[in-house]
Amino acid sequence: YSILAAIAKLKNKNYAFRLYTCRYSKTKTMPFASKHVDNLKGLLTILSIPYIQGHGETDPLSAQLCKDKLVDFILSEDMDYLPLATPLLVRTEQNGGDYGEKFQLEYKYTDVLEKLEMTKEEFTDMCILCGCDYVGQLYKVGPISAYKLIKNHKSIENILPTLDVEKNKIPDNYMELVNNARVCFDKRYEHRIKREMLCMRTPNIEKFKKFMDQFCTLSSGKY
Repeated sequence: YSILAAIAKLKNKNYAFRLYTCRYSKTKTMPFASKHVDNLKGLLTILSIPYIQGHGETDPLSAQLCKDKLVDFILSEDMDYLPLATPLLVRTEQNGGDYGEKFQLEYKYTDVLEKLEMTKEEFTDMCILCGCDYVGQLYKVGPISAYKLIKNHKSIENILPTLDVEKNKIPDNYMELVNNARVCFDKRYEHRIKREMLCMRTPNIEKFKKFMDQFCTLSSGKY
């Protein structure tokens, strides 16, 4: 499953952890049922940690919260946050496979555009060529190829005539999918979330202890 989280500054300039949206999916390694979501929301409520459960795709919503400066950054493994123009994305990486050292990388959107020397539109097209939630990756067009193609041709419309329809397995409706993806990445996500909705409050420690006893089989003497 994926839990999207952010750190936001309070007015007194202290930092508070704010878990503002979560999404889940079933995997072969860890089934994730609706009861787990209910338990998570119950725990957050007990700890007085504000959260927002999105309907449908949560990526555009959480990216918009960052654009609106309601949160400072997005913590996620999903790289679709970059074409969504998320101001700051934090991603966990790992050296040496499953047992390597973990570390965090920060992606500042304006720095990414500057370093790649691309416009917002060119960068979005490059991300689409690399494959995203809305458009599958073209056969034999990886990140390096996508970068070179965009640098040389500036847009997917100009790139397609240089590719082989059969060799690169380009779907008949590819440009329709591309244009839909562009709209999804570019549009503003309207929401009614206000800063006061994200304010931290005092957690209920007694309820938290009972929750831990119930779900984690910990004795009260360990708190």
